[in-house]
Amino acid sequence: MNVEPLPKALFDQITSAGIDKIHLEWRGGDDEGHLFVFGGKFDSNNDEVTSLLEHDLETAIIDWAWDVYHYNGAGDGSEYGDNIAYDLKNKTVTIDSWYTERVHTPGKTIPFELDETELDETIIVDTPTGAVVQK
Repeated sequence: MNVEPLPKALFDQITSAGIDKIHLEWRGGDDEGHLFVFGGKFDSNNDEVTSLLEHDLETAIIDWAWDVYHYNGAGDGSEYGDNIAYDLKNKTVTIDSWYTERVHTPGKTIPFELDETELDETIIVDTPTGAVVQK
């Protein structure tokens, strides 16, 4: 993922609110893109210490991010994402990507038992020609 420049007007709004970092967390994989935005004061481990992102400013960041990143979330149902952290104090950006992977384990065949008790309930089975009631 390419890093898009942050507009100066938005940078000024964010920093004047006392925010030193904003995190954009993009998620996809189910044919829908999702964006989660965090902004505030962060410690040296990048853990958010104080959230300072008010609704209007969060909306402005979200609108800008959707306009420049065009994240569509296309995929086969396996989750993936991209994280973009703008460090406004040092004017740097950290990006990373993640994904989930389907892993198959070896299968095994085992016998199963039949339950010989009678069913006491009515079963309705839909068929192409209509519903069939069985007792």
